[in-house]
This record gives sequence, C-alpha cells and structure tokens, in this order.
Amino acid sequence: MLQLVNVGTKSLLDYGTIASRGLMEEIRRLAAQLEGKRVLHLSATAFGGGVAEINYALVPLMGDAGLDVEWRIIRGADEFFGATKTIHNALQGSPQDLTPEQEEVYRKYNELNARELEDDYDFVIVHDPQPAFMIEHFPSSQAKWIWRCHIDLSTPNGGSSAAPTIFLRRPRRSTTPCRAHPRG
Repeated sequence: MLQLVNVGTKSLLDYGTIASRGLMEEIRRLAAQLEGKRVLHLSATAFGGGVAEINYALVPLMGDAGLDVEWRIIRGADEFFGATKTIHNALQGSPQDLTPEQEEVYRKYNELNARELEDDYDFVIVHDPQPAFMIEHFPSSQAKWIWRCHIDLSTPNGGSSAAPTIFLRRPRRSTTPCRAHPRG
C-alpha cells in the first residue's frame, strides 16, 4: 500500500471570518453530492512545493465537508526522479523528450507504484507528473482519474501561477508517457 500522509484535521468553520455564509453553504451543498464517494490525492512527495502546501489544507477540509478522502505518495529512486525532472522541464516549455532509458525507468516505477494502489476509489486526483502514468495499470477501473498539474503556461520557462486540470480518460493507450513539442 502506498504511504498515507497524515494531514490532521481542519474545520471549514475556521474560515468563517473570511468566507461568506453563502460560500460555506455552497461548499456543503456541493460536497453533499459526493457523499459516500472515495477520493484519493496522489503525489510524489509530502513535503516541499505547492502540492504539499495545498494538500495539507485541502485534504482535511474535504474531509470536514463530508468526503471520504486520503492523500498518498508514491515511491521512487534517483533514476526515476531524474526522468520525471525531464518531464517537468518539458511541461514547462523545455524542448526535450525522455530518452528510451528514462522512459523505461518511468514506466517501471509507475508499474511498481500501481501494484501498491488499491483500485477502490471513485476519484483519483494526480498532482504530479511522476504518478500520472499509473492510470495505464488500471484499464478496467471505474475511478475518474484527474491530473491536476501546476504549470505556468504564460511564460516559456516556468513559474507556478497557472494550475490547469487535465482529465485522463479511458481508453487511453499512449506509447510515450510525456513528449513536449516547443511552440514555433
């Protein structure tokens, strides 16, 4: 089983002084539609960076709103994180592809991590490119996989101001985990 991140507890009521009553009611109304659904946040690390900062607040607040929510992190070695650094750079505009060796490492670690993930979630929210290819190991899953990447699309080489959401749909069979094409 992938490592569970302990996020503690938070209450939506803690935000009552900065959020309107109408907003709090809207959050509860929307969350009620997801009652009984299992939600997994999946990322590469529990510390450092925007994903961790977001999830330490978001996950417990989703729980307070009545969702059955967890956050788990994947495992990897230096060779894996080296390959995924290439993916990260490509997503931020660097004109590079994975080498065949890097692609093999990326696929291998996603397969190893997929073996440690139970397929009993309704939604899997992938926050990093590292575990994004795990979806390929769940071809008959009923879960909705969502890749929420944090990329600045307004500048050619980085930042973190934009956060596009990409829905990974089935059937989805790709031959290459990540290939970036520079804009001309």
